[in-house]
Amino acid sequence: MAQNTATRVSAFAIYQRYKEEKEKDEKRQAVKTKNVNASVGGKENIVNGVSKARPRFKNFSIRLDDLAYSPTLKHKIGIKRRRLLHQNISCSPGDEGQKRKKIHQDVDKSSLPTAQNNNNNNVLSASYREDETVGPNLVEQCWKSRTPFLEAFDLDQYEDSREAAKMLLKWIIYPVECDKFLKELWERKPLLLKRHRSYYNSGLFSSAELDRILRENCLEFSVNIDVTRYHNDKRETYNPEGRAHASVVWDYYQKGCSVRLLNPQTYSDAMWRLNSTLQEYFGSCVGANVYLTPPGSQGFAPHYDDIEAFVLQLEGKKKWKLYFPRNEKEILPRFSSGNFKQEEISDPILDITLEAGDMLYFPRGTIHQAYSLPDTHSLHVTVSAAQRNSWGDLLEKLVPMALSLAVEQDKEFRASLPPDYMSYMGVVHSTDDENERSVFGKKLAHLMSKLLGYIPVDEVADQMAAKFMHDCLPPCLTKKEKMHGVWSSGAQWKQSGVAGSKEIELSTQIKLVRHGIARVATEPEGYSVYYTTENSRIYHEKDAQCLDLDEEAIPAMDHLLSSYPDYVTVCDLPLEGGKAKVSALLVDKRRYIAFFHVG
Repeated sequence: MAQNTATRVSAFAIYQRYKEEKEKDEKRQAVKTKNVNASVGGKENIVNGVSKARPRFKNFSIRLDDLAYSPTLKHKIGIKRRRLLHQNISCSPGDEGQKRKKIHQDVDKSSLPTAQNNNNNNVLSASYREDETVGPNLVEQCWKSRTPFLEAFDLDQYEDSREAAKMLLKWIIYPVECDKFLKELWERKPLLLKRHRSYYNSGLFSSAELDRILRENCLEFSVNIDVTRYHNDKRETYNPEGRAHASVVWDYYQKGCSVRLLNPQTYSDAMWRLNSTLQEYFGSCVGANVYLTPPGSQGFAPHYDDIEAFVLQLEGKKKWKLYFPRNEKEILPRFSSGNFKQEEISDPILDITLEAGDMLYFPRGTIHQAYSLPDTHSLHVTVSAAQRNSWGDLLEKLVPMALSLAVEQDKEFRASLPPDYMSYMGVVHSTDDENERSVFGKKLAHLMSKLLGYIPVDEVADQMAAKFMHDCLPPCLTKKEKMHGVWSSGAQWKQSGVAGSKEIELSTQIKLVRHGIARVATEPEGYSVYYTTENSRIYHEKDAQCLDLDEEAIPAMDHLLSSYPDYVTVCDLPLEGGKAKVSALLVDKRRYIAFFHVG
């Protein structure tokens, strides 16, 4: 999610501000007679079944209302707490797990999740105990009933696939609200969620499923599977050629290598459902890698990635270290880094252990490394989003198109350069103070300002959307969706002939199967509809799926897109000529009807 560059604060600026605040806090500690401290406690601090446990913060200033707590909780927050939530609170030093002092003896904190900021205000973390109470939505109901969310989640319960996507994100980042996450954390700073519930991520993936996938599918080293090890400050990749047989992969694992599955969504239906649904929330391709690491091992060198990363710990434990980007150029990078040596990176901003059920988010450009503990293996999945989906990527397409239009339509762009411009322009003349250079610069600025009038924003947005349609996974359709679409309903062979043929009539009600499965785009030759329903679960295995669309069918398609999730009766579509014109919308019924969910 791009942010305004005028208001974005760099990681280094944030860190500098933290250091200044820390110094001010240390001076104030000498004269303060009353400190407000975070409380901590174990089961002995449970009152009426509700944990009052609180972690302790090291020296920094935060706003308690900036921490992750659920506004949907049923508990009443009194006047004192409201006042407390809007105060700047300075927390005293201390190590996690040790005894903490209470924020206020007379303020009930049972409705607030436990949260901490891990040494500075550039990492938001939260810790949630087994006995916390929750509010009414599905994620919170599962939390309260101690039920794995993915066992209760059913896409058929959502008329609007965007709501299903939001619910999945809510599950990943619970209890942080989605809007709060996008405004305050996305692309800004890491988020650590310690849940103390090993089953929280259950049902997504497992080591046993990896073994099954290896045995039942023809996976290849370097294409689907990597076996790697980081030792003596160097990463080694041991991929042989050919198929990744289970016995060969497990042999490498027993020798200390980490196993990375590059495209679990191709083979795991749970991963496919998660990624294909989340695409609709992020508006970008959502991918995933699975990492299985043997005890006491590290598979990868310190590096940063070009994606927003959500690390879901599934089994065992893993030690993670996060580091600031080394400079401004490495903040929100468009491409991943190479491997760093330990001396090339600074001290970590976060040093924590993830356990099963925990989640760690960090923005692209965050340098990281992780290793398993000596007493247990580790299995985690990294869900990724926002790869090369920035303002810069849009402008990379926009500027050449605008320039092409300007040159074609405006003679001023086609006028010749000054005959003598090489005598005063160029690197060797960059320090010259000549009037010609100033005139040249003003002319260039004038042309650049005129260029803004030729920017084809909508056409480029269509191009970006068409690329997104190609990048996407196909929707993981439910049984209900299949029964109401071309996949299962309609003509079929029975006994000695074909039966059950169905036709779309003027009275038929239709809607798109999912909100994000189709997009109308302008083309040089006319209009096309790009769609995802026939994409492969293997990235770009097929060409982009699109169909030409007659111009008279554009209003009808636009009506279908804007009406989602409501059904539309065919006779109400803005088409002239009744049933004869329906064929103009359907174009190739065998393919195009795959967009529709027939009521």
